[in-house]
Amino acid sequence: MSSQNLITTLKTQEANLDSLMGTLEEKKQAIIKNNYSLLNAALINEQNILHNIGFEEKNRLKVVQDLAKELNLELKDASLESILSKNNFLLKKENKEIQQLRKSLKEKIIRISNTNKQLKDVIDFSRSLIKDTIIMIAGLKKRELVNKRV
Repeated sequence: MSSQNLITTLKTQEANLDSLMGTLEEKKQAIIKNNYSLLNAALINEQNILHNIGFEEKNRLKVVQDLAKELNLELKDASLESILSKNNFLLKKENKEIQQLRKSLKEKIIRISNTNKQLKDVIDFSRSLIKDTIIMIAGLKKRELVNKRV
């Protein structure tokens, strides 16, 4: 049944998000420790995970569409919200597990978003520090040159 496929794809996506959180943490540590090789490895790993997340999202959309066809439901979009809001008795058994997975995915996405904001702040601070250091070394007369390159 497609509902089990939906649960499987949600669990896979949850594992992908866990991997992404780990990679973002590695990236943060690499930036803090100024370890270029670790940062490069984390960026490559992050790109692979993001590819997997995109692939799994396409799978989820297809599974939701297949499930809607199987249950003879008309959906405006292929979101979990739209299929769970239909109060279909065929999904009653799986509804609790799907809701838990959905909640877990939302929480992980919020944590990923917060980590990305932290990384942005760290990178912005680092760029500012580098810029100020270059200006101190090059002198105030070279400020325009530094602003163009950093």
